[in-house]
Amino acid sequence: MPAMPASVNQLMLALNNQDFNLAEILSQVEKEPVIAAVLIKQANSAKYKRGIKPVSDIKTAFINLGAIGV
Repeated sequence: MPAMPASVNQLMLALNNQDFNLAEILSQVEKEPVIAAVLIKQANSAKYKRGIKPVSDIKTAFINLGAIGV
């Protein structure tokens, strides 16, 4: 089984902090293209989509999903 990248562990730790810094979270997500793609895909799902225009950036995806959804 492949090891989880260190950036994923850092992201999980940052999200567990109630006072997380959104810019820091987004910076960490940008380092992992697979996670970024999954977040955008999830934000465009019927459960989270908030408008007609599809989500195409990480910040909007995170805002739509919220910390719990991520």
